[in-house]
Amino acid sequence: MLEDSIIKKINELKGKYPHPRSALMPALHLIQNYLGYLSEDALGDVAKEFDLTLVEVKSVVSFYTMYKTKPIGKYHIRVCKSLSCDLAKGALIRDWLVENLNVVENEATPDGMWSYEFVECLGGCGSAPVIQINDCLYENMCVEKLIVLKREIEETLPISKIDLEAVKF
Repeated sequence: MLEDSIIKKINELKGKYPHPRSALMPALHLIQNYLGYLSEDALGDVAKEFDLTLVEVKSVVSFYTMYKTKPIGKYHIRVCKSLSCDLAKGALIRDWLVENLNVVENEATPDGMWSYEFVECLGGCGSAPVIQINDCLYENMCVEKLIVLKREIEETLPISKIDLEAVKF
């Protein structure tokens, strides 16, 4: 059962749209940010709040890759796998994550800190390869920069945008 404060925020979101159902996706983001993922119970509560069936809510959740239905790491790395990033050796970043985090895609490390997924495009083709950690986009990446970035994040929790240009390699 969602907390009353979350239900209140959902109702505030619904009030911002001419059609309350238009607030479904922002409400799903709100819940995911609060819980870390969209649990089955939370999806049921959302369905009730929007007067939808559970199947209708799940169809939205399953269509978009940004929604997670199981826990992911506190720091979730999205790695572009589009042509521009692959031509710029983005596959090396993907390989490093698979080998060094020792978990499968969209699964959290045992300490709950890290997870990753490979996505089609992050919109940074001109500065490929690109990755995104939570809401921060990092361009012109390589394995060495990722290693430094991961270490910096672990040393400076919570995450904020880290200036990779200032980091010595």
